[in-house]
Amino acid sequence: MASRQIIVFDGVCNLCHGAVNFIIARDPKAVFQFAAIQGETGQRLLNEFAQNALAPDSFLLVQDHHCLTMSDAALTIAAQLQGWSRCLVLLRMLPQGIRDWLYRWVAQHRYTLFGRQQCWLPDEDLSHRFLP
Repeated sequence: MASRQIIVFDGVCNLCHGAVNFIIARDPKAVFQFAAIQGETGQRLLNEFAQNALAPDSFLLVQDHHCLTMSDAALTIAAQLQGWSRCLVLLRMLPQGIRDWLYRWVAQHRYTLFGRQQCWLPDEDLSHRFLP
């Protein structure tokens, strides 16, 4: 059985909303579940892994009580998706410090670059993939 993988994301961020839609479209086996940072599950996981998280400037990938953040989380997710996005794994050749600096810069400016929205709710077809 595959490990349980939960992506904790900023539910009011347009960039994060786009990333969630991108992942869903390339994850036909529904490997990933999602929890908004603003929700009950997201808050619980954020508190549990706070020592590893730079939230809310980072999303988290929680796999069997282990947490990945920033570029490690993004590239681990990309490696499990279908299509061209798997090629993003090649970015692991860059030093982690550079990858994470770029990640932090985008995360810190995400509202300015991409805007905000009200907390996004999935439609009925996807609601089972989103945790409260």
